[in-house]
Amino acid sequence: MNHRTMTTTFALLLATCAHAQTTAPVPTQFATAHTIFLASAGTTATPDVEDYVSALYPSTYRMLSTLNYQLVATPADAELGMEISVVTVPPLGVGAPSAAYLQLVVRDIKTHALLWTLQVPLNNDFRAKSIQKGLDAAEARIASDLNALKTGTLPTSASTTGKSRISQEKQ
Repeated sequence: MNHRTMTTTFALLLATCAHAQTTAPVPTQFATAHTIFLASAGTTATPDVEDYVSALYPSTYRMLSTLNYQLVATPADAELGMEISVVTVPPLGVGAPSAAYLQLVVRDIKTHALLWTLQVPLNNDFRAKSIQKGLDAAEARIASDLNALKTGTLPTSASTTGKSRISQEKQ
């Protein structure tokens, strides 16, 4: 195989891989589900984020109701289970602050399979006036990502800043 053929083959292989990554399947449950059970998973965070946790459930409930999902009172009545929590990442160095994230875990109720996890950084301003503003901003980003998943597309990095906040477990 000569150099030109090898280069062309490599280029085609890269293009195929790039295409395969952009067409990764999104679980169909996002498009077909109509009912959601929302659970509060609390926090793994430090006590300074407790005010976030107390505002979290009602705020997330309101956000999900705007996405054309029917929220139900029991898991048995739902197609998707969503667990909302505040998690923290330990400091990266001495004296560095820990980072708080709003995390939404989505599971299929019937199989209990993890479908998706969304994480959005929260501002580390724990003053009472800033907490709802921080939740609103984080939930807007999660709503955007859920809308993308409902249409069968992967959430884009254009709707995020900082580190990647999306993980998917293979089934």
